[in-house]
Amino acid sequence: MERMEYFSRYFKGCKKVLDVGCGTGPFLEIMQKQGIPALGVDIGEEPVKACVEKGLAAVCADAFVFLTGKDNLYDGVMISNLVEHLEPKQVKDLLEKCFRSLKKDGIILAALPDPKNIKDVLGDFWEDTTHVRMYPVSVLNKMFIAAGFKVEKIVEKKIEYPKLLWKLRDAFRNMLVGPYWGRSEIYVVARKR
Repeated sequence: MERMEYFSRYFKGCKKVLDVGCGTGPFLEIMQKQGIPALGVDIGEEPVKACVEKGLAAVCADAFVFLTGKDNLYDGVMISNLVEHLEPKQVKDLLEKCFRSLKKDGIILAALPDPKNIKDVLGDFWEDTTHVRMYPVSVLNKMFIAAGFKVEKIVEKKIEYPKLLWKLRDAFRNMLVGPYWGRSEIYVVARKR
């Protein structure tokens, strides 16, 4: 939930936000607490049911189908932990559909695993059999620009562990292998101009 609160700062002032691949709704919960109207879309029936049970607005649908014909409706789009489940052609299609769905100056934020993270590359990432591939920063930048977005920032962010023992463990590992260890992710912030 902390990371969703961190990401929510980019959606201040938004009047209508879409959470693509909303899962059980952690981002939708933050939007609701902040009084920002948000709708989630997810292909999984169970996650959507969990959202609805929490009083969150969510629909069970394929994001590609859902976004078709929804031009200039949203001023914010969130995509968290979805891009790595898609082939490059699908990512291109998704970004183009998101671009069309955003109003002028609308913001998009996409968060996904960092391919520089050796821990993920060598194991954790591939434990989820629905993962297709990782996307490095340079590729993401090109994909967002090709879809029409103005990229404001791409950040490789370390995810901090809450427990001191875990922090010490990671500090030791970082001394051995550098910044390539630990949980980290990339997030892209871009606008429709």
